[in-house]
Formats: sequence, C-alpha cells, structure tokens
Amino acid sequence: MPQLLLDHAQFFAEVVFRADGEYDILRVARGDSTLAGRRLVLPNVRDVVPRSCCEHHPPAVAAGHAYWVASPGQLESRGRRVTLDHPQVFDAQDERVTYLRGLHDVTPAELASILESWRDGRYPPHEFSELIVNLDVPSAGPCLRPYYHWLLMVLTYEAWGNQDHVKCAPARAREGREAAARDALSVLGLLENNRRTGRMACVHTLSEVVGLPSLLERQEARTNGLYPCTNPTRK
Repeated sequence: MPQLLLDHAQFFAEVVFRADGEYDILRVARGDSTLAGRRLVLPNVRDVVPRSCCEHHPPAVAAGHAYWVASPGQLESRGRRVTLDHPQVFDAQDERVTYLRGLHDVTPAELASILESWRDGRYPPHEFSELIVNLDVPSAGPCLRPYYHWLLMVLTYEAWGNQDHVKCAPARAREGREAAARDALSVLGLLENNRRTGRMACVHTLSEVVGLPSLLERQEARTNGLYPCTNPTRK
C-alpha cells in the first residue's frame, strides 16, 4: 500500500551526490524548504533503495547524479552541513518518487471535510479513489501520524471497493459508501480527541497501530466482500 511509505518520508528532497557521502540539496518536496542549497551528509548510504524485491544488487550512488532522499524525521544541523536519521536514497525514476512528489498535505479538519463530501456523494467513485491515496496529515505530529496513515490506508481500500461495487449495485454501493464515511469520521473524531488529551499511545510506524475499530471487516460484512462485484464473499 502506498501509505506504508508515508512514515518513512516526512522529509523528502531532491539531491545531487558529490563524493564521500555528501549531497547538495536541490529542492525540498516535503519538510523544511529553506534547507535547499545546504550540504547533506549521509556517510553510511552507498546504494539506492532497490526498486523491487527482485533487484538484489541495486546500483551504488554515483557522483554528479540526481537522487531523492527520504527520512521519517527532519534534518539535524551540524554547522553548515545537515544529516538525517534512517535515510533512504531513491533513484529519480523510481515510481515511489512519483508517488511521494504528488502527495497533498491536509489538516485533520480538511480530511473531515473531504470525508463528509464523500459521504454525501460529491465525489465520483474514481475521483475519490485517486484523491484519498495521495493525502497525508503531517500536522498530526510524529507520535500520532501513523494512526492517520492507517485510516488513510483503510479508506483507500474502501474507495477501491466502492468503485468496484458501483459497477453492479449502485444503490448498495451508495449505502456502503455512506456507512464507510460515517465510520471513518467517527475514528477521525476519536483520533482528534486523543490528540488533544494525549491519551493515545505514541507509535512510529503504521505497523505498530493497534486498538482501532476493524473498519475493513465491517465494510466487507456490509457489502458482501471488499470488492463485491469482482470477488464477492457470498456467491
């Protein structure tokens, strides 16, 4: 799922490799844009991230070549140079670069407004599917951001399912969409309440998220499978 990348790319920038683990930051797509022009030091990164599990020997970074660097945190200044924790260097042609460059940041309130519009049918199914997969909520903060990434991932699955459902049962698809949006708004309200009160456990990756309602299971039960036209649970 694309949202699995979000935890690892809260800073994302185009860089040029110089030598000896040093890169020039050309532009910042996610994070502090004022850092463009600084020198980034990543002494332990020698290879780009493999494009797939089948690429067992990814190429080494090469002097003068442009890359994209991602990190779950922001840059740390060390004099005129800056560094990153847990950096990843991507080839400029990697499809994950295309995805991360196209992200749109929204606030929790803006996400709620989008969900209300989806609930009320103001987004065609294909349009909502394309929108929800390209959202992030960075203002939620590092401890709670993965909970919002979990919700965005669930919504992406539900949007794909609704896009399938409307092909064979438009009325049932509308009911399923409305119920899914109500559930998501309820979880969003829960997250916002806990964000304000500080009761939610701090997590750092989407895989650590626990304790939230099983929204996909509810949706599958309501609509006879996640993709009820293509692959129904009950024939």
